[in-house]
Amino acid sequence: MQIKSESTIDSNSLFFLTLFCMVGLAVILTSLFLTHPAVRPLWQSLVMKNFY
Repeated sequence: MQIKSESTIDSNSLFFLTLFCMVGLAVILTSLFLTHPAVRPLWQSLVMKNFY
């Protein structure tokens, strides 16, 4: 089984592209979740308890 340098570069870039997309999606979902009206009081009260 022979692996060419091009295929390894492609698999690495594909991996990083997938990782980048997943991280971006996670950030978007987290920001949407944290700004949700039902969730905001919960984590704000947690922050207030922890920091004040």
